[in-house]
Amino acid sequence: MVEVNTENTNGAVVANNGQSQNTEQKPEWKVKADELAKRIDGTLFVQLAYRSDQKHNCEPVLLSEKQTANIYPIVVDVPVGLIDPVFDYGKNVWIDSSQTGQARQIATLSADVAKIKDYQENEAKNKQADDKKNDQAIKLMTMISTQMGILNAKVDKISKSATTNPEPDAKTSTETDKPVQPVEGGNE
Repeated sequence: MVEVNTENTNGAVVANNGQSQNTEQKPEWKVKADELAKRIDGTLFVQLAYRSDQKHNCEPVLLSEKQTANIYPIVVDVPVGLIDPVFDYGKNVWIDSSQTGQARQIATLSADVAKIKDYQENEAKNKQADDKKNDQAIKLMTMISTQMGILNAKVDKISKSATTNPEPDAKTSTETDKPVQPVEGGNE
């Protein structure tokens, strides 16, 4: 019996019976790195590193001296979870140059753009609400200023009339200087 296998969208091989088989393969650089790591014996080779330059995206190499920093073209940081890693010396990080890695980067960037758009929309709504509150506060302040102007005019008018027409003082009044006469026939 011949079994026909097909590849699904996740890259897994699916047998004709519909069951997935785990055929996830390691990238070529990872297979080579695993083989070279077995040769590190502490005498001739002491460390596994990676060459990343114009000719090599990620070429595992053995070093005879311990290196702690990424110095062009040798990178000591291990690329994790990448299919076709390339080291970005400007950012000091591995990036995935495979189609899958680029698709992940595009998805991440698209999600970031969506978040930024949502943030900008929320900020625009908040700004409109703040502008409306500010407009209401300005109208209220204008109304208060108008009322204060009217009150100041009335106070000025009253104070001017008080200085030009002084009211008689209680002590200078002739009516108040007269003694109060008892009322006859009142309650005794």
